[in-house]
Amino acid sequence: MKSARAKIWTGITAAACASTLLGGCKPGGQGSGNAGSGLYQPQLTPHFQAGEAFKYEATASLDSTMQVIVSNPDAGAGTAAANVSGGAAAANVAKQEHESYAVQLVADGLARSVYPNGTLREVIYLVHLCQIIHEDGKSETLAPAGAVLGARRQEDGRLAFAIDGLAPTPAVAANLGFVAQLGDPNETDDALLGPAGPVAVGEAWSVSPEKLLQSGFAQAYPGTEQAVGKFRLESVQPDATGHLGMVVSGGFALEGMRPPFPPQVEALPSVVNYQMTIASPLDPGAGIYQADLKTLTHHQGRAVAGTDGNGLPGETRFDINISLEQHARYTFDPAMQPAAALVDAPPVPSLPPPGKEEQGDANGAAPPPSAAAQSQPSSP
Repeated sequence: MKSARAKIWTGITAAACASTLLGGCKPGGQGSGNAGSGLYQPQLTPHFQAGEAFKYEATASLDSTMQVIVSNPDAGAGTAAANVSGGAAAANVAKQEHESYAVQLVADGLARSVYPNGTLREVIYLVHLCQIIHEDGKSETLAPAGAVLGARRQEDGRLAFAIDGLAPTPAVAANLGFVAQLGDPNETDDALLGPAGPVAVGEAWSVSPEKLLQSGFAQAYPGTEQAVGKFRLESVQPDATGHLGMVVSGGFALEGMRPPFPPQVEALPSVVNYQMTIASPLDPGAGIYQADLKTLTHHQGRAVAGTDGNGLPGETRFDINISLEQHARYTFDPAMQPAAALVDAPPVPSLPPPGKEEQGDANGAAPPPSAAAQSQPSSP
């Protein structure tokens, strides 16, 4: 049985991770506008074609801090405050938990299947490096070099993975979700965050609050009340491959959502800030697409009096800060041919029906970084 504090931790982390999987670094979008006129249509996501090969590098770094501040001098062990904070309560006692780790993937990729909007539905990777790096610098392998890693978005929206044909444990799969990004058939960052038409270098545009509130970003945080965002075309310049590329920077914020605290904790209005810089090739299929996304989440809550029948003479407050930095780099070359191991890889197997899959440490939330890389046979 998880403690209330553990449930708070895993629930909040899951929401932060879900938002980036739904909206961040998603492939899709195409068209660069009329470059000859000095106007450009920024591309916030790359366009894929089925069968296209590319090189891929991705890193996701998570840093989370949860502080528990108890201010109830008359409370003792057994009260709501003590149960939530994990021990006997006392006046002005502060507890703090910190978690920091990174997930890294370097691979050759093959777009096996794409949605009509150009986003990835299924992708196969020939792994060069796939690991978790802990706060102490030690690393754990998620998939060994030479392994074939497959990722597919199912019709129900869930992400299915396979390592050399075997389904990984839920803990490993959750970590792979940080770096093996897939698309969305109904939403692209271009349509959500891009300008209505071509813009000049140095020109900025605002993001529609209505679109943001209906997006996958906001759906990851139920109860979002306000949204604001702005982006700018910073430059048009050659990338490392010599191809012309556009650089866009900007961000947006969501406010007013209530984090998924357990019943004995009252959720206070929270805020999530996204900042990103995106470089994309002017011509699809050649050059480098690179996205750097930073998500800052601040959640607050306070214990509700009397939820355990003992009453609460004071107050227990929670202050949670999550920083998630994601870097993704796709290198496209029309002459690139996929490795035979990618072409011959079997389809990614489907996940078991919801509720029947093996439960991870966080019951579907982001796992702790110590989850070892294990595989198990997939369900038929």
